[in-house]
Amino acid sequence: MLSTSGTVKIADFGVSSNLRSDFAPVSKYTGTIHYMSPERIEDKSYFFDADLWSLGMLLVEAANGRYPFLHLIKNATSVKDLTFWDLKSCLTNCAIPKLDEKLKFSIEFHDFTQICLRREGGTRSTA
Repeated sequence: MLSTSGTVKIADFGVSSNLRSDFAPVSKYTGTIHYMSPERIEDKSYFFDADLWSLGMLLVEAANGRYPFLHLIKNATSVKDLTFWDLKSCLTNCAIPKLDEKLKFSIEFHDFTQICLRREGGTRSTA
């Protein structure tokens, strides 16, 4: 998307909710679950920073060339093979996704993805 001034904006319309401007937590959602934050998949209230988890997941996937948890699920060859329970287990129990060490990314990119992928909602940075 582009703003009226031509600034590029990143958006994800796969999971939607109606957020109020008073920073109150949200408790309902609809849409895909593959990039959902741990607090959202556990059906807990969440804040604006849940979208930063999604961004971090997307960046790690793009950088590594594969969905971050796919290799952890036996017999899964694509994201379509992952069940809700697979995803919930990975999002709440597996190690936080990281950039592939064999690929050369900047320290800043490593730091940014790890800030986005803090497991506890409300501890991630703001947009």
